[in-house]
Amino acid sequence: MKPPKSPIAAARVSALFALAGSAWFLACDLMARRPPGDWPLSRLPAYGGGWVFVVVASLLLYYLLRGQARAHEQSISRDISELKRTEDALRASEAMLKEAQKIAHIGHWELNFLTNKLTWSEEVYNIYEVDPEKFEASFDAFFNLLSPKDKDKIDRSFTQAAQNGTGLDNIHRFTFPDGRIKYVHEVCRNFYDQEGKLTRLVGTVQDVTARWLTEERLRQLSLAVEQSPACVVITDVSGKITYVNPKFSELTGYAPDEAIGQNPRMLKTELTPPETYEDLWSSLLSGREWRGEFCNRKKSGEYYWELASISPVANALGEITHFVAVKEDITARKVAEERLRELSVSDELTGLANRRGFMLLARQQIKAAGRSGRALVLLFADLDRLKWINDNLGHGEGDRAIRDTAAILRDTFRASDILARLGGDEFVVLSPEATEQSERLIMERLQRNLRAHNRDAERPFELSVSFGISVYDPAAPCTLEELLERGDRLMYEQKQRRKLERQE
Repeated sequence: MKPPKSPIAAARVSALFALAGSAWFLACDLMARRPPGDWPLSRLPAYGGGWVFVVVASLLLYYLLRGQARAHEQSISRDISELKRTEDALRASEAMLKEAQKIAHIGHWELNFLTNKLTWSEEVYNIYEVDPEKFEASFDAFFNLLSPKDKDKIDRSFTQAAQNGTGLDNIHRFTFPDGRIKYVHEVCRNFYDQEGKLTRLVGTVQDVTARWLTEERLRQLSLAVEQSPACVVITDVSGKITYVNPKFSELTGYAPDEAIGQNPRMLKTELTPPETYEDLWSSLLSGREWRGEFCNRKKSGEYYWELASISPVANALGEITHFVAVKEDITARKVAEERLRELSVSDELTGLANRRGFMLLARQQIKAAGRSGRALVLLFADLDRLKWINDNLGHGEGDRAIRDTAAILRDTFRASDILARLGGDEFVVLSPEATEQSERLIMERLQRNLRAHNRDAERPFELSVSFGISVYDPAAPCTLEELLERGDRLMYEQKQRRKLERQE
């Protein structure tokens, strides 16, 4: 017997039991003791014990059934409470899922082939920017939203997903009337019945426009770095190389696997002063960009110059994690600058210093002599008869005479001495280490070299040089111009004496 659903129902059952029991008891007694119709009411009290049994049994039955009814009510109450909690949890879970989908810009959908119905979640409508009440979700309607460039690809993808059971995983575009383009990532899974027939597709769609544009910018940046005409080197904070672009390998001769893991000092040469590196690290570690020049060495051992711009790279916490160096090969420029510098301070015909170069170097020597107290010797020389050589033998022979005079002076003086051609037929030499015998030794050596040259040279004339020697005394200093003027005067006096000697 099923338990009653409430205490009232238990009371009703107990009452019916009492009535039925009483009726049954009376009927049995009548049939056993008296003939039919002979049952005086005066004997009813004699049957009190039977009535007590019926009443007690009814009460016991009532309390038993009432207990079962209350237990049933409590069970139902618990079931209702549990169901309510389950429904509340489900609603909370659905709300959280909906909120999560909004935050992640991801929605879910189902395409049922049995009912030919496409179901979208709320976020799918948000992603496709359509009104759920005005837009009927269907594959054809979805297909019409696609960018024309992607329709064929999506059609093939869905067909392959349905035929091959491989599912779908691709990124496609939606073009909106205002010209905006949205990128979405579509993923789906196939479901089949027991006979292997495809019944539905269940998938997700996520708005990945921001990620796609970021990745596209990264792809463009990567291509720009890979194809850059400048060297790009990335190191970690310890200075270990983590990336080099192809231009680096082309310039230095080091393949990426040879450079990665190494320190850029592998390229270092002694021509880059230590102060350069000190300034570099001081700037980078303080978070500032550094810009400067290095003279580095290629894998072949060849030296080259580069202009580098090095910047620190910080993470979201502001911590420096890497350094990026963009370096340009400026070797050709440095060579050109050196050539220009040489041309600005050197004589193109002889390779000696020109007037400007001599004045710069000589002033430095005079300052050094003032500090050390050591004297200097200056020789002012003039190539005799240069005009006659040019007029009678040609300027080519005159240039040769000038070059030969320069060679004689090089042979006469040391490499530490300053040799210059002031212009035309005038030469000057400043020797930074003069002694009491310097003047006599210089004259003897110069005359000896001149005679040797004239003896060996095959030309229709002999080289002749007039010169004057003056001494710079730090104890009685003078200006460089005064020293040159004194030497020039002594040279002119010698030249005049020679003219008089030839006339006699």
